[in-house]
Amino acid sequence: MLDPRQKAIFDHYGFHHQLEKLKEECRELIEAVDAFQKEPLLTWTHVEEEMADVLNLIDQFSGRLYARMRIDEIRERKIARQIERMEKEKDAGRTVVPAEGA
Repeated sequence: MLDPRQKAIFDHYGFHHQLEKLKEECRELIEAVDAFQKEPLLTWTHVEEEMADVLNLIDQFSGRLYARMRIDEIRERKIARQIERMEKEKDAGRTVVPAEGA
């Protein structure tokens, strides 16, 4: 269920404004991840802050019942597909070594 505060924000600014805001926050998240990869000890908090901004906007868009259901179904398919890929990689003898900090 959508937090009523998120609904109030979305209703106040509207679909198109929040869509532009989502693009902006996604760009900022990418920049924060890039900075983290250069200086991992100093910038993780910034990554978390940008993740929170993106998640807040995603919640606003997906907060409508049918959108949430569709997104959940798509996410489930994508997770299942990735698990299948991982199993094929394992069967083929390929392994992925996690990076430091993972």
